[in-house]
Amino acid sequence: MFIQFYLKHEAVKSGNLDIVKELIKYGAYLNVPGFKYESPLYTAIKYGKFEIAKTILDYGADANFINMYGNNVRCLNEEKLSELMENQVSCKSTQIINYKLEEIVIVLNNVSLKSETVNTFCKQFNIKLVQNVMNEKKFTQVTHMIVSKTTNNTCDVNLECLIGIANGLYIINQNWISDSLDKSKLMECENYEVSGTTLFADCNGPKISRINKQKLYPKLFDGINIHISGSNGWNQFKLEHLKKLVVEFGAKLLIRMPNPEDCPTNIIPYHCRNNDQMFHVSNIILYTMDSNRLIKYNMKHLKAFHISWFMEAIQKYII
Repeated sequence: MFIQFYLKHEAVKSGNLDIVKELIKYGAYLNVPGFKYESPLYTAIKYGKFEIAKTILDYGADANFINMYGNNVRCLNEEKLSELMENQVSCKSTQIINYKLEEIVIVLNNVSLKSETVNTFCKQFNIKLVQNVMNEKKFTQVTHMIVSKTTNNTCDVNLECLIGIANGLYIINQNWISDSLDKSKLMECENYEVSGTTLFADCNGPKISRINKQKLYPKLFDGINIHISGSNGWNQFKLEHLKKLVVEFGAKLLIRMPNPEDCPTNIIPYHCRNNDQMFHVSNIILYTMDSNRLIKYNMKHLKAFHISWFMEAIQKYII
């Protein structure tokens, strides 16, 4: 669906400098985390592909980028890295900031537009409209979610919108459709992107998630196990909805309460690397109001929060 260029770890590992240079030529992202969050530079140093390492360093690869265990390339070969950086040449990389779409697929969420208007828009600009988006197969096709225009330019806090945020969709207000028709050209959708949700109007969570997906970074709770304790939901969300959101935002859903002694203590989930309190969290327990196991864990690798903490985090797209 998306035309994206990133520095393939396979190309780096194989030592194919020509492919690496070609990918960089087309604006490949240089710090895409791969297996265990290893960067392409880490892979190059790890497998002794020093010519490739020198090339991607020259184009701005981050030598301080850490993997899942907190190690960067300096931990692999400090001497060789210093040698490569000593004669470093600064090259300009044409990073592609806005990814291109081969096909725009939209879904409507509580819009006030007439169906005739939407159909005219789709026909005029060759855009596909899908229904019943909660069907998982259909949801993977969607690129844009269209919501109603509010005073604060926000989206509702409903299951569809939150799953849209989880999957990095463009969440834009319906004026994109009406303005495009009025001006007979497809307007830049970024100008209509919502600034947050009705609960957190200026959080920019939807945009942060979209850019996160664009750069091929892991989902928000990737690398974290989550257990929900209790049988009730939260506000209008049923327990089954909360479980679905846990998975959609990248976590592994645990059926049983995690044992602190069995939880890993040495991993660093991708989106926790800039949060000292959550740096080594591998497991989280979320409590609903009726939970009968209110154990207040606050260990470095195991935390316990009320479900409202999780709901705020996914709307703001930050841990």
